[in-house]
Amino acid sequence: MSDAKFDTIPLDPVGSLEEIGIDIADMARTAGGLERRDVIASDKREWHIQTPPAGMPEADLDTLRDHLDGIRWGYGDFWIAAFGSESNTVTARIDRASFRADRVLGFASSRRYRVTLVVIEQ
Repeated sequence: MSDAKFDTIPLDPVGSLEEIGIDIADMARTAGGLERRDVIASDKREWHIQTPPAGMPEADLDTLRDHLDGIRWGYGDFWIAAFGSESNTVTARIDRASFRADRVLGFASSRRYRVTLVVIEQ
């Protein structure tokens, strides 16, 4: 079973997964120094995902990259195991600027990659 998927493409194996809450708010300091904060929403999230060293096979990485290029790094269905059923997804995108695929040398198979990415909820 997969730990995370984007548009049904496994993002495995997941070595670390960090969920961060995002406030959609306007914040500023008043002349008196107090912070003023108008909150629109505070229920958006982003997930920082990293595979372990030599975690993702090259063929899986190519499948993911081809898909992301095909949708122009746009929105898709994101799922993690914590959501329960694989039908419980959120609309999100993988941030292009955060995407890294580092080829790890010195392992039995050098065609495996440590992949780091950030998924941002729409």
